[in-house]
Amino acid sequence: MEKILYILKHNPWGVGGGCYASRGYLEAFTDICCNGYAIDLCLCEEYVASMDSETVQKYNVFGVKPRPAFSRYLSFLTGEMHRYNTNVRELLKKNKYAYVFFDHNSIAGTLVHVAQANGAKIITLHHNYEPEYYRDNATNLIVLNLILPHVMKAEKRAYIQSDYNIFLTEEDQELFIKKYGDSKGKCGVIGSFEHKGVDILPKVDACGERSKDRIKMVVTGSLSNIQNNDGIQYLFKSLFKLIPEDCDLLLAGKNPTEEITDIVKLYNNVTLIANPTNMSEVIANADVYLCTTRLGSGIKIRIMDGLRLGLPVLTHKISSRGYTIFEKTKSLFVFTDEREFEEKLIELISRIRAGEVNKESIRKLYKKHFSFNAGKDKLSSFIFHKVDNY
Repeated sequence: MEKILYILKHNPWGVGGGCYASRGYLEAFTDICCNGYAIDLCLCEEYVASMDSETVQKYNVFGVKPRPAFSRYLSFLTGEMHRYNTNVRELLKKNKYAYVFFDHNSIAGTLVHVAQANGAKIITLHHNYEPEYYRDNATNLIVLNLILPHVMKAEKRAYIQSDYNIFLTEEDQELFIKKYGDSKGKCGVIGSFEHKGVDILPKVDACGERSKDRIKMVVTGSLSNIQNNDGIQYLFKSLFKLIPEDCDLLLAGKNPTEEITDIVKLYNNVTLIANPTNMSEVIANADVYLCTTRLGSGIKIRIMDGLRLGLPVLTHKISSRGYTIFEKTKSLFVFTDEREFEEKLIELISRIRAGEVNKESIRKLYKKHFSFNAGKDKLSSFIFHKVDNY
């Protein structure tokens, strides 16, 4: 039986956009290859505890210990930004692989040449345009300027030398071509999708139809990271004044900062739900999903939460990447500045009150493009030129 080496950067069973995307790809790739290949799964040692017994049985699992502190501190000199170097080289030396799947280009960039010497086909999943991600999330400009050249070098090498480059958004793929030129391999936008077993069409509104005298908007996500905090500050400093008085705003997410908690107290029509136990219930009883995040690249997974539950979305252009199909069907409205925000919000509210927003249609469109089976089919067609029928 032929073998595959699958190397994870993110914890597929963890929380966050990168983790969610990684889980979808791992499960889809495993489903596609389970009958013809044995999969060696290389991941951070601490992730193994997140795996249930059924998942463990699908793989030959290799947990990798953290690097020594001095190795991490020297990353800006060595360009090595991960812990896998020694372990992956050993696996490639001992085994013959048909494919090597890199969950991130920072890992692929330093190991792609070794994997190719093994005779394997290289698949790299590009979660973001990494320089943009690093710049938008940097807390130390000195460290950023030292590490950024290595980030770009690894990303370019991974992109140029991989046999298959997978992107989550068209914008990221276009940016790679603009910055790095053409890859020798095949490139494609597969996007993000649900992991296996997710109920794509849950019950939308357990509380029944609410009065539309007041429009309820919901903002979700971690309330303590750089990207989301910037978006919330932007919301209250520049956009909130443009929201009609007959609208309510709900903020829901993990670990809100003291600053966010204090801001919410200033408004009668703003409610904060910290660390909700069931985010789907919170979102399902809103009318509009609002995303004001304007930093970062890649796909903003949180918008999937709104679309899955049938909510129309109003989002900053940066966060609209990967959701073009919904913009074309008037399910997603995009703004770049205050004027556009006001215009699109008024249009969306008018459509809701006129009965022109159909939650069921949004959910069905979401299922067609973002379900596990949809993602699995796109991945299988891209690499193996085959599609299952469901």
